[in-house]
Amino acid sequence: MLCIARIGTSEIANFHVFLANMLVTIDKYGRILIPKIIRERLGLKINDRLLIEDELNKLVIKLVEVESSVVEEGGLLVYVGEMDGDINVALQNVRAERDANVLDLN
Repeated sequence: MLCIARIGTSEIANFHVFLANMLVTIDKYGRILIPKIIRERLGLKINDRLLIEDELNKLVIKLVEVESSVVEEGGLLVYVGEMDGDINVALQNVRAERDANVLDLN
């Protein structure tokens, strides 16, 4: 977990002591760059999802662990996630679309 808090200039002088604490600047688009040494140490990769929480006078950034909804079982990929909606309606829609394409009804 990274924690970003408001600090005074006297505390900035102590940044070199702590590897995890680094001063960053917000750019004109509101973005910050997480320093490479921190990204590497925490194993952050491109497209990782981060949750930013506002806790009074600080920002807390947490890595969101995303579990795969597809697992391998017996050499086959199996969907184990939850589905929104009715599976029967989804199957009917897919079959109707397939039939329309096969019969060229579109």
